[in-house]
Parts: sequence; structure tokens; C-alpha cells
Amino acid sequence: MPSFKKNNGFPILLSTLFVPMFHCATLCRTTLCRTTLCRTTLCRTMLYCVTLFCTTFCCTKLHANDDWLQFRGPEQHSQIDIQLPARIDPTETVKWVLDLPGKGVSGPIVVGDRVFVSCSSTPAQNQLHVVCADAKSGKQIWHRQFWALGRCSSDPTSANAAPTPASDGTHVIAFYSSNDLVCFDLEGNLKWLRALTDDYPKAANDVGMASSPIIYNGVIYVQVENQGDSFIAAVDIKTGANLWKVARPRKASWSSPIIIPADGKRPQMLIALSGDRLSALNTTDGSAYWDIEGATYPIPSPVFDAQSNTLLASINGLSAFHIVDSLQPSAVWSDQRLSPSNVSCVIKADQLYTLNRSGVAICAKIRTGEEVWKSRVGGGHYATPVLAKNLIYYFSQDGIGRILKTDGVEPEVISEYKFQEAILGTPAASKDAIFVRREKHLMRISD
Repeated sequence: MPSFKKNNGFPILLSTLFVPMFHCATLCRTTLCRTTLCRTTLCRTMLYCVTLFCTTFCCTKLHANDDWLQFRGPEQHSQIDIQLPARIDPTETVKWVLDLPGKGVSGPIVVGDRVFVSCSSTPAQNQLHVVCADAKSGKQIWHRQFWALGRCSSDPTSANAAPTPASDGTHVIAFYSSNDLVCFDLEGNLKWLRALTDDYPKAANDVGMASSPIIYNGVIYVQVENQGDSFIAAVDIKTGANLWKVARPRKASWSSPIIIPADGKRPQMLIALSGDRLSALNTTDGSAYWDIEGATYPIPSPVFDAQSNTLLASINGLSAFHIVDSLQPSAVWSDQRLSPSNVSCVIKADQLYTLNRSGVAICAKIRTGEEVWKSRVGGGHYATPVLAKNLIYYFSQDGIGRILKTDGVEPEVISEYKFQEAILGTPAASKDAIFVRREKHLMRISD
């Protein structure tokens, strides 16, 4: 049997993996396993076993400075200074399409020359997957799968694989609506796997969870806010153990947290948007620096502009806060007209880009909220757009990809193509390519 360690708030650690998954599936679907004995050490170990589909190698650090390591990219701005193609063409710029083993609304991430994406399958959405592919060729490098232990139900438009994975360049962290949190190295070797439902059994909401994990200085931050066991936790990336956990309002939130780095009088902060407030937490112990209560829309995630020290969040419409220390800030401006829909704001230089519920893209000044331009893009969106130089890439829920050119007097849609699948995951961009996750496929768009 693989060796493991289980303590309060700790993961199961497997040092040896040799039980094939088909044995796990067979044993865990027996009558015996469906009784209370399914929580025994033997069955739990079987449930956590991961299929090894390829030869195992020593893990090396493969990431580069232009990697897309998490939801919305390096700075959580969904902006990158690279040249991407100015058209979407299935025969010219769609270089490859990879079949995925399940559905998902999570976005891909890019580490070096590899793309990682999570999936969930079976009618119950209880089989979880992590897929690694070669960024250049689209060839699958490895695929791991395991059974979910938490609640797998979600809205039909979503999936268990809703949160976007994250990486620090050495580890790949995948999180699921079922609150299963797993860590692999870049070669697919399992480091640890943890079912947060074991410790917090009431952590769930009616339509599924979607907040993506983030990694900062060796710590994973997960925002698990819901009507039951609602919390934010800091998890050690090497062991999977809790460093701290704090209770949060018992209201659903699908927004993802962000980190504001320390600067001068301002300490490092974790920013979280909840169902009734915007909060800044101490990353050392989870204690609150401040809370701002208000009418929130807890689907889009906050964004921080380091140049102006401005935090943007969907509270009281879209609001801007000047963050210079640990004291509670006052809103610099608030504007209902700039309220984002389900997508997060994108920022570059002194401008923000938002997309409202009517499919109208709006550009405004970060410091004042003054409108610069607006342009109808159309469609309903869940995927946050990607800004690369003067081009913004939008992918709508009904599968339409559009490119908006923004450097003219009037912005204009210069390319449009409809794919035959829904697109809800935020794309990733790296080097000269943008990687888009359709419902059951992953594709590369580049010149």
C-alpha cells in the first residue's frame, strides 16, 4: 500500500503510486464501499489513486517570465505585452485542437512549453482530470485522473472543473467545485491530494463553486465562500497543510482572490470579494485589515493597478479604492455604468476595460472613472477577455471569438468566428499564442 499521513487539516500524501485506476473504480463501486466503510484508510487510499499514463521523469523548472501561471495571467490583469494574431481563422490561425477527456469552464495555464487544463467527466461529474499538452504541437504529454469526494453538482452551464488551475513554475495546483485540491509536479507526479470536504463538509452552494486558487511565495490561497462552511484558507504548496483558515460570510461568491504586494507603508494583502463585502486580509494569519460592506456582484474578480495604487472591484457598481497602507480606504469613485457582467476588468497603463451585461465594451480612466470609449461587442460572456498590445480577445458563452482593435479613433471588431462549442473559460496567452478552452477541446491560436 502507498504510505500516507493524515492529520487535522492535512492532506493525504502518497509517496508511491502503483494501484491502477481501474482497480480503484471497481473496488469503490462495490456494495461494501457504498456503506460507511468507504471512509476507511483502504478505500480512501484507493479513491485518491491517480493513473500514471506516461513514464515518470525528474521534475525540472521549465517556466519562463512570459508564462500564464494562473487565472487572468501573471499579474491577474488579463493583459500581456506580446503580439498575437489579428484574426481567428480555423484553417490559418487555429494551429491545433486537442480533444479533452471531459468538460469544464476552467481556463488553461501555460508553464514554459506546456499547457495545463482541468476537466471533469461522467454524468455525475465525479471523475476529475488534469491534462498536460505540448504548447507548440498540441500533443498530450500526460493525463491524470481521480475520483471526486466532495459535492459534484453544478449549474448545467458550469462543471466540476470550474476553477482555473495555478502554478508556481514547479507545481501545478488544480481545484474543483467539489473542493478537491490536488498538487502535481510538472511531470505529472502526484505530490498530494486533499479533499477539503472531509474537513469542511458543508462547504458547497446550490450552483457549484468556481473561485480559482492563486499562488504567492509558496502559499496557495483558496476562497471557499458559500452558504455553509464558508472560509478562506492559506495552504502550504509543499505539503498541502493549512497555514491558516478564517471564517467568511455565509454567502456565495464565485470571485477569485488577488494579492496586493507590500510597498512602503502598505503590507502584503489578500483581497477577497464576498457576497456582501470587500475585504483585505493579512496573508500571515488571515486577520482582517478592513472590510467594506456594500452591494457586491461576487462573480468578477478584483484587480489592482500598481502604478496608481488603485484597487477596482464590483461593489456598488464598479468602485475604485486608493490603497497606500493597511487602513480602510475610501472609494475614489463608483459608477454603476461601469459595472462589469460576469467578466473581470482588464487594465493596462492608466485605463480599464470592462464589459457590461449588454455586451458593450467600455474603456475608462482608472484614476477617475471617466469614459474614454465604448463599443458593442455583443454576446453573453463568462470568459474574461485578454488584452495583448492593441488587441482585445473576447470569447462568448455561445462560442464566438472576436478581436477588438483599440488603437484607432473608434475601436472596431476586426475578426469574428463562431466555434461549435460554448466557451466560458478565460484564455491564456504566452509567447506568440493564445490558448482557448472550449467545452471539451483545447486549441492554440497563433500566426
